[in-house]
Amino acid sequence: MIDIKTEYPLGDWRDALEAAEGWGFCPIDTRENSPGIVGRLGAWLSDELYGHDVAGPEGQENVPTVTAPMLHAAIQVVEDDRSRLSAATLSNVLRSYRGDTVDDFEELARQYAEDDYDGPDNPADTGWAGFDSEHAYEIWYTANGIPEGEVCADGGDDTLYWFNRHDLKYGW
Repeated sequence: MIDIKTEYPLGDWRDALEAAEGWGFCPIDTRENSPGIVGRLGAWLSDELYGHDVAGPEGQENVPTVTAPMLHAAIQVVEDDRSRLSAATLSNVLRSYRGDTVDDFEELARQYAEDDYDGPDNPADTGWAGFDSEHAYEIWYTANGIPEGEVCADGGDDTLYWFNRHDLKYGW
């Protein structure tokens, strides 16, 4: 067992997730075949998170199930803030899950500008003049289309998984 409040290095969490995946998210195989803390963390991920529903915002319809890519993304989004992570915090990150989108900022920017953006100088009205790279779309979308506190990471499956670090109930 692990103490859910103890913080472990992010590298151990990544190794634990890799071990759990390698052993098919079987907690017993992961614990027995992965030495030390990596095996214990991997078993915990397999037992407590993987395959379980995300207990996110109340009233949320079609509650998603925690997948391996979602776990990869949840670990990745905390990297900017910390080098260590507790099981309790990882659970909160997953609870702050807001959905997933394609990993294509041009598509996200175009859709947002055409459907929801009501600010000045809508690039959809100017034919996207000056947008000459994926990075340009990412910059515009990040500045205009992402609510305060929302962060995302690619789960390794060409999907962006979105979380809210300022969620009042599950903030991390």
